[in-house]
Amino acid sequence: MADNDDHILNLIPKGKVSKLFISIYGDPDSNDNKKIIKKANSFKENRKNKKNPLELFFYDASKVKIWK
Repeated sequence: MADNDDHILNLIPKGKVSKLFISIYGDPDSNDNKKIIKKANSFKENRKNKKNPLELFFYDASKVKIWK
C-alpha cells in the first residue's frame, strides 16, 4: 500500500476483483495501519462498477504463519 505502488493500486477501483485481503501488522489503531485502512477504504468508495462492490478484509500479518 506504499505510495510508490499507486500506479497499480489505482487500478483496483476500476477492476473486477470483488474481495481484497489486506495485511496490517499489529495494532489496527497505529498510525501506519490507519493509513493503510484509509487507503483501502478509498478503493471501495471509488469503485466504478457499483453492481460489483469491493469487499475488504484486514488481517494481522504477525499472526499468519505461512512460512511454517
